[in-house]
Amino acid sequence: MSKAMSAKPGDIITKIAVRVVFDPYFERVILGTHLEPLPRAGRQAPITYRVKAPLPQPEVYRELRNQRFTTPLEDLLSAAQSEVETLAGELRDWHGNLPEGINNSDKAGEIDEAASTLENLSFPDVPDELTGIKVLHLPALEQDSRPKRNAEVVSMLEDAIGALNSRADELREAIEDAKKEPDNTAVAPGAAMTRPDEEDETDPQEMISRIESLVSELEEVKGELENVTFPSMM
Repeated sequence: MSKAMSAKPGDIITKIAVRVVFDPYFERVILGTHLEPLPRAGRQAPITYRVKAPLPQPEVYRELRNQRFTTPLEDLLSAAQSEVETLAGELRDWHGNLPEGINNSDKAGEIDEAASTLENLSFPDVPDELTGIKVLHLPALEQDSRPKRNAEVVSMLEDAIGALNSRADELREAIEDAKKEPDNTAVAPGAAMTRPDEEDETDPQEMISRIESLVSELEEVKGELENVTFPSMM
């Protein structure tokens, strides 16, 4: 058993020992509940934690992590759109504040082009019946530059698209299962598609069509973002 997993409340363990067992997201998942960060003795000293509660088993940790980073589709796309708008605003401000002599340069043109691309991006509206689809998205740990922040938005869209495609597959499978029922009387197709947390029943084939349409629109936005070139700082 690893040192981290054998640690008892009150024990001191290093970050390295924790990372042997858990991924880098542990600081956002079990810090505060299971681990208490301790002051460092110096810049060269190892990062340490005091154990507050026995650390969860890896499979339990993964469940906690996934719960922590699972959000409704609508919220995830709203956050993605907000970040795009922020990036566009930063580039537009940069372009508008270029010094004399540079505001007509190739650099100015690159900044303007990137800003315009982001400003003209249109995120699709999410149909009401799809807003609550849950999406697991593990955010990038490093977002210290505009290209990395843009890549994070692309990753958010990829996870949203993945969740939508999974939901469409579930619906298709349910349709096929319903067809196998004798005379299709044992399971009504509409009922087969309905989850406990869904108040209204939407025709499953119509739902699949809406998902495919939304996925297509999100793919288009993602493609635009992937083609944005962010000028380097001067």
